[in-house]
Amino acid sequence: MGGFRDNSTPHTNEYIDPAVEEAIKYMRNKLNITAIGAVGYCFGAKYIARHSGAEKINVSYMAHPSNINDNKIKGFQGPLSIAAAEYNNLFPPELRYKTENLLKTKSFPYQINLFSGVSHGFGVHGDLTNPVFKWCKEQAFFQAIAWFNQYLVSNEKGSL
Repeated sequence: MGGFRDNSTPHTNEYIDPAVEEAIKYMRNKLNITAIGAVGYCFGAKYIARHSGAEKINVSYMAHPSNINDNKIKGFQGPLSIAAAEYNNLFPPELRYKTENLLKTKSFPYQINLFSGVSHGFGVHGDLTNPVFKWCKEQAFFQAIAWFNQYLVSNEKGSL
């Protein structure tokens, strides 16, 4: 077996959605957390999209998303930041442009940063010996931290 999982943990909505829902429920009901931020790298992006909303995920960040479409973007209900790769067949330029146009119709803040010279996956497994990949990966991380500091912390204080 290679990688981080085996075939008993498929990347399907039927398998992942209950885990996300249970985590949100636990944070809200047991830990009394009033504002939840979520990060979705690659396939995780679609799950933060599916669970965006007032009683679910309040503030979102995604890096090099995959499995994102019009309906998922239209479903977002809170601040969204995206770190996009220049070379990404899973989030190509035309989908990136379409996403930006859909987000312009929303009433919440959004951000899309495009990182040149990198490909899909740069935020988690870029070649750190390559100065461009290393810099982009670090900047994408700082983007997420700044986003949550701005929108999740202010949400937690009740001003969002």
